Amino acid sequence: MSTLSGKIKPFRLSVKIALLLAVLIFSVSALFMAIYIRQNKRAQERALAQESVRTMRSLAASVSAVLENADSCSKLILSDGQAQRQMESGSLFGNLAEQSSMVNHIYSMLQLYPSVSSVWLIDHEGQRLRIGAGSGELSSETGYQKSLERLRRPYGEPELIIGNTEEGSGVSLVRSYTSLTSFTSLGLLGVDLDPAAMHR
Repeated sequence: MSTLSGKIKPFRLSVKIALLLAVLIFSVSALFMAIYIRQNKRAQERALAQESVRTMRSLAASVSAVLENADSCSKLILSDGQAQRQMESGSLFGNLAEQSSMVNHIYSMLQLYPSVSSVWLIDHEGQRLRIGAGSGELSSETGYQKSLERLRRPYGEPELIIGNTEEGSGVSLVRSYTSLTSFTSLGLLGVDLDPAAMHR
């Protein structure tokens, strides 16, 4: 009997040691797995953050290029002799033959700027002439009208104006159309940005 109990005690001891080793191995494995998952999650978050920064920089560069193109287009039309003569006449619709020639000339200039959908001119009588494939008139909201009135001064910096159109929101780069001879404001010049170009 004593021999049997003597054999049971080492057996129980070996089972306890085996269980203890199993618990220890499981705990160490769980700890390593938790550390691995945490490090992997941090690495993924770091990679996502870097990708987000790269995407934001790319978008900023794209928008900047679109705005520079719109500004160049605006300056080109501002310095155009036909457009200057038509605006200095005081009415965009006073001489239809001159107007037609100017429209064709400006339309050919627009082919150089794929990020510009259309341009428009407003004379001192408040008449608006749109050239190109515009997406509808910008609405005459109070804030928009105030921005236009503020821009009716020579040498003013161009402003980005966001307004509503028949097809959604539109973005225009607007500046005073300044006479190159009298250096007074002859009206306004707006360059409408192509919405698709802002998302390229």
